[in-house]
Amino acid sequence: MKMKKNGIGLATMMKLGADLQLDWRAILDEPVPAEIQKLAEELDRALAERAQRDDEDPLDD
Repeated sequence: MKMKKNGIGLATMMKLGADLQLDWRAILDEPVPAEIQKLAEELDRALAERAQRDDEDPLDD
């Protein structure tokens, strides 16, 4: 899997995708390896849990 495409790093693509509510995996033109897919799912789950906690008590960091 290429880590850069057209001068944009994967982290930047992920950030842009999050800002635009896009799935960053759809931006890549190659299949996502199973290990990366698993990590992405764990990250999605952790971010959802964090967002839920922030919704419940936004000042609790």
